[in-house]
Amino acid sequence: MADTVAGLQAGITILESSVGGLGGDPFISGADPTQDLIYMLRGMGIYTGIDLKNILRCTVELEAIPGRKLSAKVRLDHGCS
Repeated sequence: MADTVAGLQAGITILESSVGGLGGDPFISGADPTQDLIYMLRGMGIYTGIDLKNILRCTVELEAIPGRKLSAKVRLDHGCS
């Protein structure tokens, strides 16, 4: 997440992430999951226009495919809205 903050401070306005951490960059393990980025950006007061709760629901459905939890830290049971 530190790289994202540094990018924002340098003027970056478009970020790339992967829902639940599924997929992402094949050269960098532990790419930032979409919901973790949205949660962090909200905490920084940055509006994304992305519905976090829908991303979290999508992650739950995606986890059923490989049958395991994905790498995202922010989860539906955190009470996010």
